[in-house]
Amino acid sequence: MLGHGHREDSDERLELILASAGDLLNSTNALIELLQTHRETTWAANFRQFRDQLRGARSKKDLNEALLLLQSFYGGMGSWNDVYLVALGDAEAERCRLSGAISMSSASLLELLESVPDTPKKSIWTSLKRWFVT
Repeated sequence: MLGHGHREDSDERLELILASAGDLLNSTNALIELLQTHRETTWAANFRQFRDQLRGARSKKDLNEALLLLQSFYGGMGSWNDVYLVALGDAEAERCRLSGAISMSSASLLELLESVPDTPKKSIWTSLKRWFVT
């Protein structure tokens, strides 16, 4: 019975992670489209790289690496924090909205990932045992 409850928690956590990653992908795709429309090619390429890394993630480690890439866009001169679309007004308001959604979704995803235990590494014996046990 204890194992069954643990399984339900894991399934629920996985669903939350997938939903959070999906929200993050949707906001990132919309931001990429907005940046391309306004000829912000460098930032569009940066967010495409993040999106592709997030999309290709197959493990907790992969997701964390994608989030680290996203975090590298912030801070310092010339960072994402300093970008303003030339067409201020609606376009800039949308950039801010999408940037906020990305920030919130990535924080949520990171928090969820921190609640997932790391996969224990196999001992050398476990790795070698397959060669000796027939």
